[in-house]
Amino acid sequence: MTADAPPELALQVKRSWWSQVLSAETASRFPALAMINWFEWNKFEVEVGADVDWTIARDDDTLAAFTRELPGWLRFAPEADPCASPTA
Repeated sequence: MTADAPPELALQVKRSWWSQVLSAETASRFPALAMINWFEWNKFEVEVGADVDWTIARDDDTLAAFTRELPGWLRFAPEADPCASPTA
């Protein structure tokens, strides 16, 4: 999705992306899958010759739709302990 796409189209395309990645078929085909990492980037993609906006969290409506549509088979890691300050 190019960075200048209308918000409605951008949401539709991103919904297609996450629907494929987070599908029940993905969980079934890859039962040992332990992590899915989403690119929260707006970056140049050679394949389309333009910037592609991969972000979800920048737009409140997109983030709300994404959160609402997360599948039940996902497991979330516990909160990480904060890193300690380095000692001098």
